[in-house]
Amino acid sequence: IVSSHQADRYVKKFDSFHHLVTMLYAQFQNCNSLREIEIGMLACKGKLNHLGVQHLPKRSTLAEANSRRTHEIFQDLYFSILDRYKQILSDSRNSWLDKRLYILDATVISLFQDILPVAGRPRNDGRRKGGVKVHALLNASYDVPEMIVMKAAADADRNELFNIKLPTKSILVFDKGYVNFDQFNRFTSEEITWVTRKTASWVIEVIDEKKVDLHQEMNGVLSDQVVIVGNKTNKKQVRVRARLVKFYDAESKREFEFVTNNFTMSPTTIAQIYQKRWQVELLFKRIKQNSQLYNFLGDNVNAIKIQIWCSLIADLITKIVQKQTKVKYAYSKIATLIRLHFLSYVELFKFLNNPKLEFEVELSREKQITLFSSA
Repeated sequence: IVSSHQADRYVKKFDSFHHLVTMLYAQFQNCNSLREIEIGMLACKGKLNHLGVQHLPKRSTLAEANSRRTHEIFQDLYFSILDRYKQILSDSRNSWLDKRLYILDATVISLFQDILPVAGRPRNDGRRKGGVKVHALLNASYDVPEMIVMKAAADADRNELFNIKLPTKSILVFDKGYVNFDQFNRFTSEEITWVTRKTASWVIEVIDEKKVDLHQEMNGVLSDQVVIVGNKTNKKQVRVRARLVKFYDAESKREFEFVTNNFTMSPTTIAQIYQKRWQVELLFKRIKQNSQLYNFLGDNVNAIKIQIWCSLIADLITKIVQKQTKVKYAYSKIATLIRLHFLSYVELFKFLNNPKLEFEVELSREKQITLFSSA
Protein backbone atom coordinates (compact mmCIF):
# COMPACT_ATOMS: atom_id res chain seq x y z
CA ILE A 1 0.00 0.00 0.00
CA VAL A 2 2.82 2.39 0.91
CA SER A 3 4.64 1.62 -2.34
CA SER A 4 1.55 2.20 -4.46
CA HIS A 5 1.16 5.71 -3.01
CA GLN A 6 4.94 6.41 -2.78
CA ALA A 7 4.18 7.55 0.76
CA ASP A 8 7.71 7.06 2.17
CA ARG A 9 9.53 8.84 -0.60
CA TYR A 10 12.26 11.12 0.81
CA VAL A 11 11.31 10.03 4.35
CA LYS A 12 14.25 9.30 6.68
CA LYS A 13 12.73 8.17 10.00
CA PHE A 14 9.01 8.78 10.44
CA ASP A 15 7.68 6.37 7.80
CA SER A 16 4.09 5.23 7.27
CA PHE A 17 4.39 2.37 9.79
CA HIS A 18 5.55 4.73 12.55
CA HIS A 19 2.77 7.11 11.54
CA LEU A 20 0.13 4.37 11.84
CA VAL A 21 1.35 3.15 15.25
CA THR A 22 1.52 6.72 16.56
CA MET A 23 -2.05 7.47 15.43
CA LEU A 24 -3.33 4.20 16.91
CA TYR A 25 -1.56 5.10 20.16
CA ALA A 26 -3.40 8.45 20.08
CA GLN A 27 -6.72 6.67 19.49
CA PHE A 28 -6.41 3.99 22.17
CA GLN A 29 -4.93 6.41 24.75
CA ASN A 30 -7.43 9.20 23.92
CA CYS A 31 -4.72 11.82 23.34
CA ASN A 32 -6.19 15.29 22.78
CA SER A 33 -3.17 17.07 21.33
CA LEU A 34 0.17 16.58 19.59
CA ARG A 35 1.94 17.46 22.86
CA GLU A 36 0.12 14.64 24.71
CA ILE A 37 1.22 12.14 22.07
CA GLU A 38 4.84 13.32 22.16
CA ILE A 39 5.15 13.36 25.98
CA GLY A 40 3.13 10.15 26.42
CA MET A 41 5.24 8.12 24.00
CA LEU A 42 8.44 9.64 25.38
CA ALA A 43 7.48 8.50 28.90
CA CYS A 44 6.90 4.96 27.57
CA LYS A 45 10.06 4.83 25.46
CA GLY A 46 11.24 1.55 26.95
CA LYS A 47 7.93 -0.19 26.17
CA LEU A 48 7.67 0.76 22.51
CA ASN A 49 10.19 -1.74 21.13
CA HIS A 50 7.66 -4.58 20.85
CA LEU A 51 5.48 -2.31 18.70
CA GLY A 52 8.35 -1.89 16.25
CA VAL A 53 8.76 1.82 17.04
CA GLN A 54 12.38 2.90 16.62
CA HIS A 55 11.92 6.67 16.42
CA LEU A 56 9.71 8.82 18.65
CA PRO A 57 7.95 11.58 16.69
CA LYS A 58 8.12 15.23 17.59
CA ARG A 59 5.04 17.40 17.37
CA SER A 60 6.21 19.17 14.23
CA THR A 61 7.07 15.84 12.55
CA LEU A 62 3.63 14.36 13.25
CA ALA A 63 1.87 17.55 12.19
CA GLU A 64 3.77 17.61 8.91
CA ALA A 65 3.06 13.90 8.28
CA ASN A 66 -0.68 14.43 8.91
CA SER A 67 -0.65 17.29 6.43
CA ARG A 68 1.47 15.74 3.65
CA ARG A 69 1.02 11.95 3.77
CA THR A 70 -2.16 11.06 1.92
CA HIS A 71 -5.09 9.67 3.91
CA GLU A 72 -5.64 7.09 1.15
CA ILE A 73 -2.92 4.89 2.73
CA PHE A 74 -5.04 4.44 5.86
CA GLN A 75 -8.17 4.04 3.75
CA ASP A 76 -6.59 1.20 1.74
CA LEU A 77 -5.24 -0.37 4.93
CA TYR A 78 -8.70 -0.40 6.51
CA PHE A 79 -10.25 -2.26 3.58
CA SER A 80 -7.25 -4.60 3.34
CA ILE A 81 -7.71 -5.63 6.99
CA LEU A 82 -11.47 -5.99 6.44
CA ASP A 83 -10.98 -8.28 3.41
CA ARG A 84 -8.55 -10.45 5.37
CA TYR A 85 -10.80 -10.92 8.42
CA LYS A 86 -14.28 -10.96 6.87
CA GLN A 87 -14.78 -14.64 7.62
CA ILE A 88 -13.93 -14.09 11.28
CA LEU A 89 -16.26 -11.11 11.60
CA SER A 90 -19.18 -12.95 10.02
CA ASP A 91 -21.27 -15.13 12.34
CA SER A 92 -22.60 -18.39 10.92
CA ARG A 93 -25.61 -18.09 13.23
CA ASN A 94 -26.79 -14.92 11.47
CA SER A 95 -30.17 -15.16 9.77
CA TRP A 96 -30.59 -15.02 6.00
CA LEU A 97 -31.81 -11.46 6.43
CA ASP A 98 -28.64 -10.27 8.20
CA LYS A 99 -26.40 -11.85 5.56
CA ARG A 100 -28.19 -9.98 2.76
CA LEU A 101 -28.92 -6.74 4.60
CA TYR A 102 -26.94 -3.53 4.05
CA ILE A 103 -27.61 -0.36 6.05
CA LEU A 104 -26.69 3.11 4.79
CA ASP A 105 -26.48 6.16 7.01
CA ALA A 106 -24.31 9.16 7.81
CA THR A 107 -23.00 10.96 10.87
CA VAL A 108 -21.60 14.49 11.15
CA ILE A 109 -18.40 15.29 13.05
CA SER A 110 -18.21 18.98 13.97
CA LEU A 111 -15.27 21.04 12.77
CA PHE A 112 -14.40 24.69 12.21
CA GLN A 113 -16.20 26.13 9.20
CA ASP A 114 -12.87 27.29 7.74
CA ILE A 115 -11.96 23.62 7.17
CA LEU A 116 -15.24 22.20 5.82
CA PRO A 117 -18.59 24.00 5.32
CA VAL A 118 -21.66 23.30 7.42
CA ALA A 119 -25.05 21.99 6.33
CA GLY A 120 -28.40 23.60 7.10
CA ARG A 121 -29.56 27.13 7.78
CA PRO A 122 -27.57 29.75 9.75
CA ARG A 123 -28.21 29.91 13.49
CA ASN A 124 -29.95 32.94 14.99
CA ASP A 125 -26.85 33.92 16.98
CA GLY A 126 -24.73 33.96 13.82
CA ARG A 127 -22.44 31.16 15.00
CA ARG A 128 -21.85 28.27 12.62
CA LYS A 129 -19.61 25.25 12.78
CA GLY A 130 -18.55 23.20 9.81
CA GLY A 131 -18.34 19.45 9.72
CA VAL A 132 -17.31 16.32 7.89
CA LYS A 133 -20.10 13.91 7.03
CA VAL A 134 -19.13 10.24 7.16
CA HIS A 135 -21.36 8.01 5.02
CA ALA A 136 -21.11 4.37 6.05
CA LEU A 137 -22.55 1.29 4.34
CA LEU A 138 -22.82 -1.41 6.98
CA ASN A 139 -23.21 -5.12 6.36
CA ALA A 140 -25.49 -6.34 9.15
CA SER A 141 -23.62 -9.66 9.54
CA TYR A 142 -20.17 -8.04 9.92
CA ASP A 143 -21.20 -5.00 12.03
CA VAL A 144 -18.41 -2.91 10.45
CA PRO A 145 -18.62 -0.51 7.46
CA GLU A 146 -17.97 -2.00 4.01
CA MET A 147 -18.08 1.39 2.27
CA ILE A 148 -17.04 4.73 3.75
CA VAL A 149 -17.27 8.11 2.05
CA MET A 150 -16.24 11.38 3.71
CA LYS A 151 -17.76 14.61 2.42
CA ALA A 152 -18.43 18.12 3.66
CA ALA A 153 -21.53 18.28 5.84
CA ALA A 154 -23.12 20.64 3.31
CA ASP A 155 -23.18 17.97 0.57
CA ALA A 156 -26.53 16.26 -0.08
CA ASP A 157 -26.92 12.68 1.11
CA ARG A 158 -28.87 11.46 -1.90
CA ASN A 159 -25.84 11.72 -4.20
CA GLU A 160 -24.12 8.85 -2.37
CA LEU A 161 -26.55 6.29 -3.78
CA PHE A 162 -24.65 6.55 -7.08
CA ASN A 163 -21.56 5.00 -5.41
CA ILE A 164 -23.33 1.91 -4.10
CA LYS A 165 -22.82 -1.39 -5.93
CA LEU A 166 -24.40 -4.39 -4.24
CA PRO A 167 -24.80 -8.10 -5.11
CA THR A 168 -28.07 -9.23 -6.66
CA LYS A 169 -30.82 -10.09 -4.13
CA SER A 170 -29.30 -7.74 -1.54
CA ILE A 171 -31.50 -5.64 0.75
CA LEU A 172 -30.63 -1.97 1.30
CA VAL A 173 -32.22 0.16 4.02
CA PHE A 174 -31.67 3.91 4.50
CA ASP A 175 -33.41 6.98 5.95
CA LYS A 176 -35.27 9.78 4.19
CA GLY A 177 -32.12 11.80 3.42
CA TYR A 178 -31.08 9.44 0.61
CA VAL A 179 -34.16 9.85 -1.60
CA ASN A 180 -33.22 9.57 -5.27
CA PHE A 181 -35.87 8.22 -7.66
CA ASP A 182 -33.37 7.47 -10.45
CA GLN A 183 -31.36 5.27 -8.11
CA PHE A 184 -34.52 3.60 -6.78
CA ASN A 185 -35.33 2.43 -10.29
CA ARG A 186 -31.70 1.32 -10.82
CA PHE A 187 -31.86 -0.85 -7.69
CA THR A 188 -35.11 -2.40 -8.92
CA SER A 189 -33.55 -3.26 -12.31
CA GLU A 190 -30.56 -4.85 -10.48
CA GLU A 191 -32.92 -6.95 -8.29
CA ILE A 192 -31.91 -5.13 -5.11
CA THR A 193 -34.60 -4.57 -2.50
CA TRP A 194 -34.63 -1.09 -0.93
CA VAL A 195 -36.57 0.09 2.11
CA THR A 196 -36.97 3.67 3.31
CA ARG A 197 -39.56 5.99 4.84
CA LYS A 198 -42.05 8.26 3.08
CA THR A 199 -41.24 11.98 3.00
CA ALA A 200 -43.72 14.87 3.11
CA SER A 201 -42.75 16.14 -0.37
CA TRP A 202 -43.87 12.97 -2.16
CA VAL A 203 -47.06 12.69 -4.20
CA ILE A 204 -48.61 9.25 -3.67
CA GLU A 205 -51.01 7.71 -6.19
CA VAL A 206 -52.61 4.51 -4.88
CA ILE A 207 -53.17 1.93 -7.64
CA ASP A 208 -53.95 -1.17 -5.54
CA GLU A 209 -54.91 -2.06 -1.98
CA LYS A 210 -53.47 -5.30 -0.59
CA LYS A 211 -55.39 -7.27 2.02
CA VAL A 212 -54.16 -7.11 5.62
CA ASP A 213 -55.00 -10.24 7.61
CA LEU A 214 -55.80 -10.45 11.32
CA HIS A 215 -52.30 -11.60 12.29
CA GLN A 216 -50.72 -8.64 10.54
CA GLU A 217 -53.18 -6.24 12.16
CA MET A 218 -52.29 -7.61 15.61
CA ASN A 219 -48.61 -6.98 14.83
CA GLY A 220 -49.20 -3.32 13.97
CA VAL A 221 -49.85 -3.28 10.19
CA LEU A 222 -52.45 -0.62 9.34
CA SER A 223 -52.47 -0.83 5.52
CA ASP A 224 -50.52 -2.29 2.59
CA GLN A 225 -50.77 -0.49 -0.77
CA VAL A 226 -49.21 -0.52 -4.24
CA VAL A 227 -48.46 3.09 -5.20
CA ILE A 228 -46.79 5.38 -7.72
CA VAL A 229 -44.43 7.83 -6.01
CA GLY A 230 -43.69 11.30 -7.41
CA ASN A 231 -42.60 14.71 -6.17
CA LYS A 232 -44.58 17.92 -5.60
CA THR A 233 -41.78 20.27 -6.59
CA ASN A 234 -40.86 18.60 -9.88
CA LYS A 235 -43.64 17.07 -11.97
CA LYS A 236 -41.18 16.02 -14.70
CA GLN A 237 -39.13 13.95 -12.27
CA VAL A 238 -38.87 10.18 -12.62
CA ARG A 239 -41.69 8.32 -10.90
CA VAL A 240 -41.34 5.06 -9.02
CA ARG A 241 -43.69 2.12 -8.65
CA ALA A 242 -43.45 1.03 -5.03
CA ARG A 243 -45.22 -0.43 -2.05
CA LEU A 244 -46.41 1.67 0.91
CA VAL A 245 -46.78 -0.05 4.29
CA LYS A 246 -48.33 1.86 7.17
CA PHE A 247 -47.25 0.48 10.54
CA TYR A 248 -48.07 1.35 14.15
CA ASP A 249 -45.37 0.76 16.75
CA ALA A 250 -47.08 0.08 20.09
CA GLU A 251 -43.84 0.52 22.05
CA SER A 252 -43.10 4.06 20.85
CA LYS A 253 -46.78 4.82 20.13
CA ARG A 254 -45.89 6.17 16.69
CA GLU A 255 -47.15 5.55 13.17
CA PHE A 256 -44.62 4.91 10.39
CA GLU A 257 -44.94 4.78 6.59
CA PHE A 258 -42.40 2.49 4.92
CA VAL A 259 -41.75 2.48 1.17
CA THR A 260 -40.11 -0.41 -0.68
CA ASN A 261 -39.85 -2.00 -4.12
CA ASN A 262 -40.40 -5.51 -2.72
CA PHE A 263 -43.97 -6.76 -3.28
CA THR A 264 -43.55 -10.31 -1.94
CA MET A 265 -42.26 -9.89 1.63
CA SER A 266 -44.82 -9.65 4.41
CA PRO A 267 -45.47 -6.11 5.71
CA THR A 268 -44.19 -7.08 9.17
CA THR A 269 -40.87 -8.15 7.60
CA ILE A 270 -40.60 -4.74 5.88
CA ALA A 271 -41.06 -3.06 9.28
CA GLN A 272 -38.44 -5.35 10.85
CA ILE A 273 -35.94 -4.50 8.09
CA TYR A 274 -36.27 -0.79 8.74
CA GLN A 275 -36.01 -1.38 12.48
CA LYS A 276 -32.60 -3.01 11.89
CA ARG A 277 -31.37 0.36 10.59
CA TRP A 278 -30.71 1.19 14.24
CA GLN A 279 -27.60 -1.02 14.02
CA VAL A 280 -25.69 1.65 12.11
CA GLU A 281 -26.62 4.24 14.76
CA LEU A 282 -25.07 1.95 17.38
CA LEU A 283 -21.95 1.73 15.19
CA PHE A 284 -21.56 5.52 15.12
CA LYS A 285 -22.17 5.70 18.87
CA ARG A 286 -19.58 2.96 19.50
CA ILE A 287 -16.90 4.69 17.43
CA LYS A 288 -17.52 8.14 18.92
CA GLN A 289 -17.48 6.81 22.48
CA ASN A 290 -14.28 4.79 22.09
CA SER A 291 -12.31 6.99 19.67
CA GLN A 292 -10.70 10.39 19.83
CA LEU A 293 -12.86 12.38 17.41
CA TYR A 294 -13.55 15.51 19.45
CA ASN A 295 -10.11 17.14 19.37
CA PHE A 296 -8.37 16.95 16.00
CA LEU A 297 -4.61 16.85 15.55
CA GLY A 298 -4.53 19.01 12.42
CA ASP A 299 -6.28 21.97 10.84
CA ASN A 300 -6.54 20.60 7.29
CA VAL A 301 -8.82 18.12 5.54
CA ASN A 302 -6.12 15.46 5.04
CA ALA A 303 -5.17 15.40 8.75
CA ILE A 304 -8.82 15.09 9.76
CA LYS A 305 -9.43 12.22 7.35
CA ILE A 306 -6.31 10.41 8.62
CA GLN A 307 -7.60 10.66 12.18
CA ILE A 308 -11.04 9.37 11.19
CA TRP A 309 -9.56 6.46 9.21
CA CYS A 310 -7.32 5.54 12.17
CA SER A 311 -10.33 5.57 14.49
CA LEU A 312 -12.08 3.19 12.07
CA ILE A 313 -8.98 0.95 11.97
CA ALA A 314 -8.88 0.91 15.77
CA ASP A 315 -12.58 -0.03 15.85
CA LEU A 316 -12.03 -2.78 13.27
CA ILE A 317 -9.07 -4.23 15.21
CA THR A 318 -11.13 -4.22 18.41
CA LYS A 319 -14.00 -6.06 16.67
CA ILE A 320 -11.57 -8.66 15.30
CA VAL A 321 -10.11 -9.25 18.77
CA GLN A 322 -13.62 -9.50 20.22
CA LYS A 323 -14.64 -12.14 17.65
CA GLN A 324 -11.52 -14.29 18.21
CA THR A 325 -11.67 -14.56 22.00
CA LYS A 326 -13.18 -17.72 23.48
CA VAL A 327 -14.73 -15.75 26.34
CA LYS A 328 -17.53 -13.46 25.17
CA TYR A 329 -16.64 -9.92 26.19
CA ALA A 330 -18.59 -6.76 25.48
CA TYR A 331 -17.00 -4.43 22.93
CA SER A 332 -16.46 -1.72 25.55
CA LYS A 333 -14.57 -4.15 27.80
CA ILE A 334 -12.28 -5.27 24.96
CA ALA A 335 -11.59 -1.61 24.07
CA THR A 336 -10.75 -0.84 27.71
CA LEU A 337 -8.42 -3.84 28.05
CA ILE A 338 -6.58 -2.91 24.84
CA ARG A 339 -6.22 0.66 26.07
CA LEU A 340 -4.86 -0.47 29.45
CA HIS A 341 -2.46 -3.06 27.99
CA PHE A 342 -1.53 -1.28 24.76
CA LEU A 343 2.08 -0.93 25.94
CA SER A 344 2.28 -4.17 27.94
CA TYR A 345 4.28 -7.09 26.57
CA VAL A 346 1.54 -9.72 26.94
CA GLU A 347 0.00 -12.24 24.59
CA LEU A 348 -3.40 -10.63 24.21
CA PHE A 349 -5.55 -13.65 23.34
CA LYS A 350 -4.13 -15.86 26.10
CA PHE A 351 -4.76 -13.07 28.58
CA LEU A 352 -8.35 -12.47 27.39
CA ASN A 353 -9.23 -16.17 27.29
CA ASN A 354 -8.11 -16.71 30.90
CA PRO A 355 -6.88 -13.53 32.64
CA LYS A 356 -6.56 -15.11 36.11
CA LEU A 357 -4.48 -18.05 34.85
CA GLU A 358 -2.12 -15.77 32.91
CA PHE A 359 -1.68 -13.60 36.01
CA GLU A 360 -0.76 -16.64 38.13
CA VAL A 361 1.69 -17.92 35.49
CA GLU A 362 3.37 -14.52 35.29
CA LEU A 363 3.55 -14.31 39.08
CA SER A 364 5.19 -17.75 39.33
CA ARG A 365 7.76 -16.72 36.71
CA GLU A 366 8.68 -13.64 38.73
CA LYS A 367 9.15 -15.78 41.87
CA GLN A 368 11.36 -18.24 39.99
CA ILE A 369 13.53 -15.42 38.61
CA THR A 370 13.87 -13.83 42.06
CA LEU A 371 14.81 -17.18 43.67
CA PHE A 372 17.34 -17.98 40.97
CA SER A 373 18.97 -14.51 41.03
CA SER A 374 19.27 -14.50 44.85
CA ALA A 375 21.05 -17.89 44.81
